This record gives sequence, structure tokens and C-alpha cells, in this order.
Amino acid sequence: MEPAHSGSCRAAGETAHPHNNNHLLERPAAVVAPRRRRDGKRDCSAGSHGALRPEAAVLVTATAALLLAILHPAAAAAAAAAAAGPTTAGSLELRASTDSCEHACERPNELDPKAVFNLGCRRFKWMCIDQQQFITYDPQYDPASSIRKVPTFDVRDIVYNWPNPWAKEASPDLREPVFSTCTLPIILWQRWMFNVGEVFEASYVRLYEEFAAGRVDPRLSLVVATPHGLRQPDFMQLLFGAIFTPKVTTLAELSQRPPPDDAHHQHLPRSTTREGHSSRCFTKLYLCAIKTRKDDGHCAAGAHLLRQYEGRLPPVNDLFHPEGDADALKVVLASRPNATGRAILNEEELLQACNQMDLEQHLVSSVSASTMGRRGLGGAFRRRRLKCVSHVFGRDLMYDLALAKAADVLVTTHGAVGYYSFYMGAGTSLVEVMPYKFPAAWANLYFARMLEFEKKVFYWSIWITDPANSHESAFENAAVFRPEFRHRERHVTLPWAALRRHLETILQAESVFRHGRVPCHAVLAAVANPRHARPDPGVLRSSNPGRPMSYKRVYMAGEHSISDTLQRVPHQPDTRGEGWASYNGPPS
Repeated sequence: MEPAHSGSCRAAGETAHPHNNNHLLERPAAVVAPRRRRDGKRDCSAGSHGALRPEAAVLVTATAALLLAILHPAAAAAAAAAAAGPTTAGSLELRASTDSCEHACERPNELDPKAVFNLGCRRFKWMCIDQQQFITYDPQYDPASSIRKVPTFDVRDIVYNWPNPWAKEASPDLREPVFSTCTLPIILWQRWMFNVGEVFEASYVRLYEEFAAGRVDPRLSLVVATPHGLRQPDFMQLLFGAIFTPKVTTLAELSQRPPPDDAHHQHLPRSTTREGHSSRCFTKLYLCAIKTRKDDGHCAAGAHLLRQYEGRLPPVNDLFHPEGDADALKVVLASRPNATGRAILNEEELLQACNQMDLEQHLVSSVSASTMGRRGLGGAFRRRRLKCVSHVFGRDLMYDLALAKAADVLVTTHGAVGYYSFYMGAGTSLVEVMPYKFPAAWANLYFARMLEFEKKVFYWSIWITDPANSHESAFENAAVFRPEFRHRERHVTLPWAALRRHLETILQAESVFRHGRVPCHAVLAAVANPRHARPDPGVLRSSNPGRPMSYKRVYMAGEHSISDTLQRVPHQPDTRGEGWASYNGPPS
């Protein structure tokens, strides 16, 4: 769901610290990309993840370690020498130290070019060093404006005469380790870890499933392996704090070295361990890498999260009042102000039309008066009006959860906001807007498929097929963006007629079918073309069909997926025979 480059791309220059005790060794990371910082945009560096790359990690026992004479430390760097300086750095706002060399120090001369060659050196500019990781801020490698591949500094042929009496651990707690028997860490690697939806889907849902089955003890300590020691996103604690008792921490924080000769470090308070104080050595720990997506279980995991934070979620009275809006169908339009891509550009127009929609005109009049008289449609609609609001997700996570819980319909372009549908109530709806030329094979992997497995929240889609409703995004001509993602990022103009069609059908399914008064296909035909509706009295002779069965009829008729020109779009993801086509109840 996200582009190939994530917010973190720093390459490490970590060096393994071999010792007589067991160690995790890794192959060298020899790639580096730039980091942006001061303007609050991408925080980028490059290469391997933190202190361990799972695909390159090797567990070395003490016995096997004695046989190793040649190690492969990860000592990586970035950037060739560049003429670019702070005056051309743009948003990087590079600046040199304010200390004057004349007064603060006497600057040494640079290496003579011949010495650079003779010593096997390379010169780099605008470089920071963090725990043996080399971070370039060189503007010519800025991932937001350049596709230049950064050079590498390969030290794989360097060998060490180890083990050797001169090779000693730097930290006292590693020279004389005390192994914790009380804390049992789970160290987790996660793809797209800075996307709240991807973390929810890939890690939280799976961990919740194991927790609910009694296979995960909440007293375990969850440790997130962030790339290169970056801070964990705020939503990590929100999600995983609903499962685990110890506070979620990062691998960088857990493995942080104590100050030299600090005998009190071990006794510093820490809420991430069972002992309540710092520890870096454990009798047992788990390394976990979740790589595959899960098709179901999302709604149950979302419901657990809401239960955990019940009583702590803020009110959303500024958008929906629990009493004053009880008779309204509550519609939330996900807003992307100042977005670089995937924004609904006519948001205000849609909100105005939505809030002015006359339910009697658009719904009751769509069914003939004679049908209403015979079947008693009058009074079947429990919704008297629509209340439509816009909201920017991602700024206040607790508020986002509360709003999703209160909403009846969530309208959004394809993206992480769609994951909030898993916090919505039974019988509510997600309307996903697909940008121009967005491939169905990609889209089917996400909400259409997941919600169909769940059958709790109903899925609707609107596909932009008219080029006039598709608009260039900031990524359209960006050299740094991979071509296959550009269609997904395009802005859209969503015709009100298309959104109205789905809202009408949602209301019909909720109210008319709920009372079992009007044949399903008659309502669909009336919504699509009121002049040619022909109710079939032979349909729905059974008892109240219930809302899931009502949605199934909408789904099988193909009305759940339409284009911006109101044409049906075939859209039934592969659910291995567990989708709506095979659903036979029970109704709810």
C-alpha cells in the first residue's frame, strides 16, 4: 500500500562485537541514503535495520565462534565527495558549527590526495555518525529529489585476529553478564512499520490472534526493531499496549550501552522489563519477522482494541452528537489536506450535497407509491437525514478510534485510512475510492477481501474511469517515485452522483431489507433507474432476510462496485469459497 521507499533508509556501519559468549553477527551493510531532518519531513538514512538484519543474521555459538578467524563487520558509509554545500542544500538546511575555528580550534589540514589513495580512503561530506552507522546529509542523495545510488565503502575483506586477549568487550555488563530469567523479550521486525494500517494488519492482528488463543503471554516484553534505532511511532504503544503489560520499547533502547563504569545502570528503573530495571542479557528471547499478510481476524482485533480503551476514548461530539444525531446516517469523508497524493479534491462540494440530501426524495420516491401502499414502506426508514463530515486521520489516534466507532459510513481513497473500518460497528460500510487505472489485482488484496472474509462491515467501491476525474499528484513526474505506484497516488474528483448511489443503496439495505418489506432487486433497480423498477412479489418470501443477507443480494447483483459514471464494475476478490457468494446466514 505504500511506495517502495519507506521513511527510513539509512545504512548501517555496525560492527559485530565477538566474544566468548554467544553473539549475533551480521553481514556488512554497504549502502547509504540521505537523511532529512530539520523541516520535519523524511528522516532518512540507509541500509540494514538497527543492530540486526534478520536475513543476514547468524547465530554463533561459543564453540563455533572459536573457529572463526575472519569476520564480516558492517562498516558502511555513504556518498561520494560532492561540491554541494549548505547553500544548495534546500530543505536540509545544513549548517556548520557556529564555533569559529580561529577561536575554538585550529583546523587540521585535509589529507593529501596521494595519502588518500595510499591509505585506501574516501572523503565524504555532510556526514553524521551514530553507533557505528554513517549517515549522509549530502543533498545530492536526498531521496525526495534524487534517484542517484549512493556509493559503498566495502570493508568485507578486512580480517581480525580474533579471538585474542586484546579483544575485550567495551561494556561492563557484557564483560560479566547477568542473564535475566524474568524478562522474556519478543524482538519483532515488521514491514512498513511507519504505516499504522500495515502494522495493524501484519503484526497487531497476528499477535492478537495468538493472544486470544492463549498462545501469547501478555507478560512478554515486545521489542520493536526499528530501522537504525529510530524512535517507534506513537501508534506502536497504542496497538501493542492492548496486548502486552510491559511497555513496548525499541531494540535500540533495550540494547543501549550503559555509561562507562556505571555500576548503577542495571538498577535504573525501566517499565519494559519484568524486573523493573535495565537488562541487556536474557536466558531466552525470540526473534520474529512477520512477512505475510493475513486475510481475516481484523475486526475481532479491532474490537479488542476498543474494549481495551473503553472509557478512555474521547467524545466526538464536535462531529457527531450521540443524541442530537441519533436519527442521522453518520458519514465520514477522510480528508487529506495538503496531500502529495490520493486527495478527494471536491471534498467541500460532496459535503454540501451530502448534508442537503433529501431522503424522502431520493429513497421513498424511488419505489412506486403502489408498492409502498401494499407493503407498508412508510416508516420503514429509521434514518431521517444524513450528517456528513470530513476528518483528517492520523493526528489524534484515540480520537480516530472513537470516530470510527461512531461512524456509519467511511469514505476514503485507497490507503491506510481504510483500516479504520475494522473499528466500525456491525452493519456499517466502507466506501473505497479507487484512482484512475488503479489495478484491481492490487486493490483486491486489501479491504475488499478482508472485509468479505469478516462479513461485519460492508464493502463498497467507486472506480475512477473518466480521465476528467483524475488529477496529477506531486508524484506524477517525480524521478524518485516508482512508475507502478503513480496511478495509485493520483488525486480524484469524486462525482456526487456516484457517492449518492452508494449512500442510497446503503440506506435501502439498512432500512428496507431490515424490515423485509421490498424485494431486493426491486430496490436496486429503482435506485439504478426509478422509471423501470419492477418489483417481483415472489422474491423474499422467507422471513426477515437480515442485513448481511441483504448486502449479499446487493453484492451478487454487482451494485456494491460501480464506476464514477455509475456503471457496474466486476469486483469480487478471491476468497477461496468463503465470501459472500457462499454465505447463507445467519442474519443479524
